[in-house]
Amino acid sequence: MEQTQHITRTVLTADVVNSTGLYAQFSNAQADAIVATTIAEIRAVVMALGGEVFRESGDEIACCFEQTGAAAQAAGAVHSALRELPLKTQGPERPPTTQVRIGLHRGSVPDPHCARMSETAKLSRWAAGNANPEQTLATLSVMEDLPQRFRSVSRFVDDETWDFVSLEHIELFEIVWDVEAVTASRGEVPLLAARGYAGIELGYRDHLLRLDDEVPVGSIGRGAHNAIVVPDPLVSRQHLSLQFSRGRCTIRDNSTNGTYLACRGQTPFVLRRDSYPLQGTGLIYLGNPAGGIEPIRYTCLPRAEQRGVNSHNAGASRG
Repeated sequence: MEQTQHITRTVLTADVVNSTGLYAQFSNAQADAIVATTIAEIRAVVMALGGEVFRESGDEIACCFEQTGAAAQAAGAVHSALRELPLKTQGPERPPTTQVRIGLHRGSVPDPHCARMSETAKLSRWAAGNANPEQTLATLSVMEDLPQRFRSVSRFVDDETWDFVSLEHIELFEIVWDVEAVTASRGEVPLLAARGYAGIELGYRDHLLRLDDEVPVGSIGRGAHNAIVVPDPLVSRQHLSLQFSRGRCTIRDNSTNGTYLACRGQTPFVLRRDSYPLQGTGLIYLGNPAGGIEPIRYTCLPRAEQRGVNSHNAGASRG
């Protein structure tokens, strides 16, 4: 009897949020059409990024990827595409916006097709079941294989019980796909767009990190993989992640002890498991400022045209 060959793949499972509620709000035919359109959009995004769909079951779809980075990219692209999906429909019968929960796990699967009941597929589905709407949760095996640009915008969530017989726990991490939405929800986008800058420099002791359009992501923490390593037991492994986009740098706290921000011209405050767009100059303390950990200095770098305006204004005032 021929033995089944196994290969390593990253499995993505997407589950439509509150699909049963659609059937209460719409007719069965309308609800079926909304779910089918959502699944078709996910399938199109996944296949465009090199994924292979191996299961579609009602309001759920599962796919496998050879490259973990492609799977993470597809997860963010799916969330983004579903936000835009209603805009593709013309006329008064525009469908509602649908959301999905996404889970990622990397492991062994049968070749040539991913098996529906393989443990890798089950763990991917389990991770999706633990996610919130518009959230992607990944296991440690995914995080260990992710490119740096995705690890830098990820955070540890929790370790959950996977197997209630053996009580085995699996660590789960969120791959943040929409840093921009955090600032938009605070009504800060118009102000920040007007105050965009060319990049940001962060300094810790003799180490300097610059983020800009060419190097848009970075991380700070105790772990050796970070762009800035702060070797203190009170600092989390990946304490902070940073992303530079559209002329500003957004910082996200992923830590246990929080992050204390002393931004020039603002009242100092503590950031806990949340994001904040940096402006101007200031100090970043990993944890309590009284803990004795040397702060990280940051400076937002003005664009060339802003430097020109500032120089002109300075000359005018001298005249």
